[in-house]
Amino acid sequence: MENLQFETKMEPPTMDQKLLIRQIIAAGFIDQVAKRVPFVDSQGRISRTKFSYVTCMNESVCYIHPTSFLFDDPPEYVVYHELIYTKRCYMKGVTAISPNWLTKLGGPLVKIPKPLEDPPPKYHSSSDKITCFVRPEFGPYGWVLNIQESDLEGVEKYKHFAKFLLEGEIFPKFKELQPYYSSSPSVLLKEWTQQKIIVLINLIIQNEIDSKAKLLNMWKEDPKFLLGALSLWVPQTCLLYTSDAADD
Repeated sequence: MENLQFETKMEPPTMDQKLLIRQIIAAGFIDQVAKRVPFVDSQGRISRTKFSYVTCMNESVCYIHPTSFLFDDPPEYVVYHELIYTKRCYMKGVTAISPNWLTKLGGPLVKIPKPLEDPPPKYHSSSDKITCFVRPEFGPYGWVLNIQESDLEGVEKYKHFAKFLLEGEIFPKFKELQPYYSSSPSVLLKEWTQQKIIVLINLIIQNEIDSKAKLLNMWKEDPKFLLGALSLWVPQTCLLYTSDAADD
């Protein structure tokens, strides 16, 4: 501690450092976010060139002060240090932020709804993960944010893994079995009314199989894992393919 010194002369921050500083400020004032909205005058007319802001917690109308360097080019989203009330409500200590940051920084203020059906979830062989696309909501008033790609979670993750497995996305050799399936793998995403769906999904959930790596480890311990479940989908003679799937 004795060696710590205050630097009075420092180089200006780089672009990357500026970005990190803005993200740190956003994280510290995450409940003081405001978004830009069209300005509406006393006659109810909407301006195309003037803007106001509404705060995330109570949607109070506020403005960027004319002395702010952001006044002439108002960002879509900002965080502010405090609100000053004069003839208007002005934000003080304003920092421009990206709405894409809110999903990671927002914590309990963020709500992640069900994954979008279009575009659908997909399996990434390079990372061995299943991702989906969501349209997050932020704050008590449910501000809808931009569509973002996110890791698929919950039961849907296991259902989609089972679907991708049968379709050959996890192990390409499974594609050779598709002509013999008694149903399309897409039924795995629907209601669990058929025995073959219940058995396969339950085995995957119980063993927490949501990646190729985990399935390979399970086959090392039990080479016949899923064999009984898959037998409900294809004739017994076709199951010779599944025993060699790990070699792909």
